Amino acid sequence: MKCITINLFLFFMLCFLFIGCNKNPTEKEISKTKLLFNNDSAQDNLLAEYLKELKNPVKSIIDTNWSKRIIDFSELFPVFVDNCTPCHIENGNAPFVLTSFESIRKKARVIREVMLGRLMPPFLADPHYSALVNAPRINDSTRWRIINWIDQGCKAAKQPYNKKIEEYFHTSDRRNYTTYEAEEHTINSNSDSYQCYVIDLGLKNDSFVRAIRYHSTNKSTIHHIMVYLDTANVLKSSPSCFDCMKKDVVNKLVPIDSWSRGMVAYQLSTDFAFKFPKGSKLLLQTHYGNEGNKGKKEKTTLDILYKTKPEREIKFEIANNLKIALPAYKVKTETLTFKPDTAISLIGCVPHMHFLAKKAELFAITNDNKKINILKINNWDYLWQGSYLFKNLIEIPAKSTIYMNVVYDNTSKNLQQPNNPIRDVKYDTYSNEEMMVLCLYTTVLKKGDKTKMPLEILR
Repeated sequence: MKCITINLFLFFMLCFLFIGCNKNPTEKEISKTKLLFNNDSAQDNLLAEYLKELKNPVKSIIDTNWSKRIIDFSELFPVFVDNCTPCHIENGNAPFVLTSFESIRKKARVIREVMLGRLMPPFLADPHYSALVNAPRINDSTRWRIINWIDQGCKAAKQPYNKKIEEYFHTSDRRNYTTYEAEEHTINSNSDSYQCYVIDLGLKNDSFVRAIRYHSTNKSTIHHIMVYLDTANVLKSSPSCFDCMKKDVVNKLVPIDSWSRGMVAYQLSTDFAFKFPKGSKLLLQTHYGNEGNKGKKEKTTLDILYKTKPEREIKFEIANNLKIALPAYKVKTETLTFKPDTAISLIGCVPHMHFLAKKAELFAITNDNKKINILKINNWDYLWQGSYLFKNLIEIPAKSTIYMNVVYDNTSKNLQQPNNPIRDVKYDTYSNEEMMVLCLYTTVLKKGDKTKMPLEILR
């Protein structure tokens, strides 16, 4: 009798398990499964996009089916002012000026080529992925108007044009700024080199900063500048100018800002500022590029805009993936992750890679598996990296994880391949190796941040 009872018990248990295992999932359970995020899939998708583009390159020139008409220069000058002169101005980031009819006509052949190939303005972020304030864009209709004007002989304007040329990085716009100068340096290498400059701010009280503007006597020699804040007197015994790759000092300092080619000046809105504690010093870590700069002189000047105590403080946070390994003749995706300690709002970001990087996608995944788009760059260019500043604050809830996926191409199909012969590449600061760095401008999240505009471009 006991045997029969036990067998019946086992029978009912098996029936229960069978029914449970074959139970149709509810709509809620299906939805939850779909929400689960696997970053491996995101990496695979980004890599697949790149490999598809290698086989079937996107058409790189504009459609020439625009109707031709006589173009008056007066309608084009505002386009150049808004999209070109911020860099193509005296002492700007670009190698020549485009500030007048004569200077634009002089470079007409070059302008036609870059308009046709969509090479300028050199802004590479995907405009459909996230909204940025420093995103110069020229649509194809306007590109074709410029090409028509050039093909028609670059005729002078018949109509008056009074568009004011705003000045970026110019000595005439320093009225409210405090100026600090670094020492002049003679570059001693044709390869990548690093030099650090100590700037004593002379702060007798805690201070707050809305903007830092960068000026140089020779910007073409600079690849990028990292700015660190010394709040613990680490630089007490450091000379005002030294080779910082030989001294482990930057890891003891607080990163606060950066500058690189392609970046424009900005200032925070009146609610926000960086905090500079009493007695702080700045360290400028300057990376001189490998374009044959030996013997050239360079001097950097900083303009700092101070303000009274703001409602909210900004932090500049850095995440690295120091373990990237890129085998020769391989295309692969690497991932960097960053987990904020609290809920934050993003003001902007600065991804940093070298020549092997081709595509990058930056996003956050919340604790309940919702994706938040931050930035996507479909065609990374080492020479045109910079900061990406958001039109509105991007809210990142507590317990979220920020991911940055990057496709690296260490093959001969990469036209920017820096190594011949091709070899295995690891993490290093020199440009024939690779890096994977993400800098974030953050503030503590507050309700309503997603509608708040945190900064403005300086003009």
